Amino acid sequence: MSRSLGELPGCSVQGQECPEERAVQHLRDMLDSLSELGTASLRESYEAIVAGGGRFYLSGMSSQARGVTAADLEGKPAEMAMPTVLVRLAFEHDRVLTY
Repeated sequence: MSRSLGELPGCSVQGQECPEERAVQHLRDMLDSLSELGTASLRESYEAIVAGGGRFYLSGMSSQARGVTAADLEGKPAEMAMPTVLVRLAFEHDRVLTY
């Protein structure tokens, strides 16, 4: 289902940027600058996960709603996943990480 920005929660005007889109852009912008939250910078944590062979599974529907596209994932060990895959992974590994 495709909706205009004006129809999304938190967006009152057609063409207005939604809070979710601002949050996604903020995460993109801060990947290299966020530090001193937890034990390492966000970039260091990301690089350690990648170096260890980790993969990122993103909710496809949530990503789409927030403007994250396949182009954002190019060259990264990440993929969009359906809810059934996310639930299966959570049960198989008995943990879920969310930021």
